[in-house]
Order: sequence, then C-alpha cells, then structure tokens
Amino acid sequence: MVNKTIASLYIGNHSTLLVILERNEYNYNLLYIKKINDVLNLNETIINPDSNKAINEIGEILYKYNADYFFITLGTDYYIATNIPGNSNDNNFTDLINLSIKQQYNDKNINNFRIKSISLHLENPMELVFFISKNIILAIKNIAKILNQNITDIIPLPISIINSYIYNYINTTSENAILIQLINNIFEFIIISDKKVINIEYATIDNDIADTIETKIGQIITNYQLNPNSIYFCGENLNKQNYIECWQSCMLFDINSKRLNSMRLISCDLEKRDKEYCMNMFHIYNGCIGGAMPNKLKTSLL
Repeated sequence: MVNKTIASLYIGNHSTLLVILERNEYNYNLLYIKKINDVLNLNETIINPDSNKAINEIGEILYKYNADYFFITLGTDYYIATNIPGNSNDNNFTDLINLSIKQQYNDKNINNFRIKSISLHLENPMELVFFISKNIILAIKNIAKILNQNITDIIPLPISIINSYIYNYINTTSENAILIQLINNIFEFIIISDKKVINIEYATIDNDIADTIETKIGQIITNYQLNPNSIYFCGENLNKQNYIECWQSCMLFDINSKRLNSMRLISCDLEKRDKEYCMNMFHIYNGCIGGAMPNKLKTSLL
C-alpha cells in the first residue's frame, strides 16, 4: 500500500483545528497538529479579516504537505440534527425529511440542504439525520478553492467522534459506552453498543456539571436498559476542573470514565513539546482525527 497524506480540518464556532496524518498499510502517523490562531466563520457571505487570516495560516501549512485527501468536520453550529422515524431506504423518507424541514423553515426544503443520516439501533426504525445548509457547503467549497484543495468529505462532528472512538478503542468497542461531549453549556451523550449508535441525547447544564451528568446517566441507564462499561469525555470546552467533576459523577455509578483519547493508537514522530501538547489536548481533537478516517458507521447521503 502506498502511503497517503491526509489533512483533516475541524471548523467550529469557537475554534479551528488542523491535523496532518500519514496513513500506511498498518496505521496512522501524526505528522502535524495545530489549533489555528483565528477562527473560520462559515456564516459570513464575505470572508471576514479573521477568517482570511485563518485561511492564510491553513494554506501555509497545507502547502508543505501536499495532502492526498482533505476532510472537513463541522462543529455543532454548522448543522442541525434530528431523529426521523423510518429508514433512509423507505420510499416516503424524503417526505418525512421535508416535513421536518418545514417545521423549522417555512421557505426551505430538502434541496436547500446536504443531508447525511445514520441508523439508530432502537426497537423501532429511526434515523439520525444531519442537515447541512447548502450555503455552508458553498462557503466550504470557496475556502477549499482558495486553499487549492479538493474536498474528500464533509462530516458532522458526532460521526467523526464515533470514528475516533471505534478506531482507538477497537478492543472494547463490543461493549456499551457513552461518549460525552461538552459543547458550551450543553452535554451531548452519544450512546453506543457493539459499534452501533443507540441514540444521541442532550442535556443543558442548569445547576452544576456533576448534577447534570449524574441525572442524565441515570436516565440513560433506565430508559435504554443499558449498563455502560465505559464513559469517555471530550470536547473543546472540556477543561481540567469540569472533567474532574464529570469523573466524580461517574464514580457514583461505578463506571470507568476517562477522556476520549483521539491519539491512543496513532503513532507520533513529533518533537517533545508537541507530544506534551497532544497528551494534554487529545480530547479536543476527536473531530479532526476521526474525520480523517473512513466512516466506521454506515451513513446515507441524501
């Protein structure tokens, strides 16, 4: 197998992250990692100065690596996710998607969005559907053109996080797990069993982090009759203090919990300072790392 170089860019509302990986016959090797100094804004019709600075910085990095693939992972501000009953192969599934869109936008339909979905492993058929506005897609294409890159794929963040988990924890993915991402003041709970997504749920931090985690985990155990073997925390908003609170809450359930290590099974030839950065910050790069990998889930593109 010929080695391939992969650039993976995470674009969120508060940060822009970039990794460069080399894929060989056996694994991935981390060549470069960086939190870009300025944030890309995909909602702007005209590229603003900060976004332009970010594009220039990204371009200077990509120029050095001549990537074979270029993946984009979108943060939660750049897509809408909702559950829709049925299966993506059903004849009337497009009608259900249009109905869901009409409930949120009077003047839009399925043609205004790029849509990805994954099947949820529930008693009744259900799809988790991600809506990405065509305006966001156009903004990404314009940026890719400036960077002289061909886009390989555009991926909603939860899919990239799941990819990262399945790759890096291959020996335990047959178990039950909850991947918990902290997004501003909201927790996203990705419930997984044997590499299948059960559901994704959300909880707003109303009082404190510990109470929110304790309450939601209890609900998940009861509602899905599922006892998690492990819980993994990640997200760009996850700092040391709130992680300790999360960990303490999981101890009440006697569940093993830790930060989701996006680089656990990825080799790294970086300098000592960069390796130390990776050790401290690996939990924020699951979107980048997972976005660079082939989808571990079956996804439908509509």
